[in-house]
Amino acid sequence: MIEIASIPISMADMLVFGVLFIIFVISFVLGFMFKGKVKILIFAISYSLFFSIPFLTALITNGYIYRVEFKDLESRKLVYINNYFVNGILTNKGKISLKQCRIGIYINKKFPFQKPEYEVNLSPLKLNVGDSLEISETIPNFDAENIKYIKFRCF
Repeated sequence: MIEIASIPISMADMLVFGVLFIIFVISFVLGFMFKGKVKILIFAISYSLFFSIPFLTALITNGYIYRVEFKDLESRKLVYINNYFVNGILTNKGKISLKQCRIGIYINKKFPFQKPEYEVNLSPLKLNVGDSLEISETIPNFDAENIKYIKFRCF
């Protein structure tokens, strides 16, 4: 696993990115083989594919290969101390066993375009496909009252 600007990139990410890039190159080269409106259409499709490759990569890897399901049992902001308590069951619904997860808590920012305000790393994990794990983590120095998103990025 490689980490670029604190964003983890795994082999599955690179593989999906490579396959999508090859599809882009093939569609771009096919554009030179046609004439007229078909040529414009194929170039438009390859142009839109080129700019959507990062989003498609994240969608495929997070939604299919590393898919997790979180059942919230009782996550809440604690009353007497400035902490947030994350409590739930994490289930691996993907295709690969998971070794690490990051819990990202978004308050004002928009997922997935910005880093979360709060982040907790769960590692090392041994979460095989179909297995579940109970999570009980606290996030210190938590000042916000409302949360927009709690997102999991596992790999």
